[in-house]
Amino acid sequence: MGFWVWFCIWIVIIAFTCYVFLHLGFSLYRKGRGVLAELENIQPKLDALQAAVDSMPKSTEIESNLLDNPVKTMMARLAVIRQRRKRHDAREHMLIERLKRSKPNESRFK
Repeated sequence: MGFWVWFCIWIVIIAFTCYVFLHLGFSLYRKGRGVLAELENIQPKLDALQAAVDSMPKSTEIESNLLDNPVKTMMARLAVIRQRRKRHDAREHMLIERLKRSKPNESRFK
């Protein structure tokens, strides 16, 4: 094959490559415009959310109880555990009583 045939083949390849890159660039440009339009629509909501976050009070740091009396701390912890157990037992008792009162022949069980 001669010089001009290879020259034409390379020109066609370069032209097709330029066309593909331009097509991809234009497609990305259109999608980018769509994203910017959506961001403009959501911007007031983001501003309101940022204002709400900024107006939230800062949380206070929990003071360390490392130097507190360990007996008092353990007693408070045991009181919490007793309350949790008491609530658990009350719920268990309520559920058992509900099961005793249920009638398995009701329409909701069929």
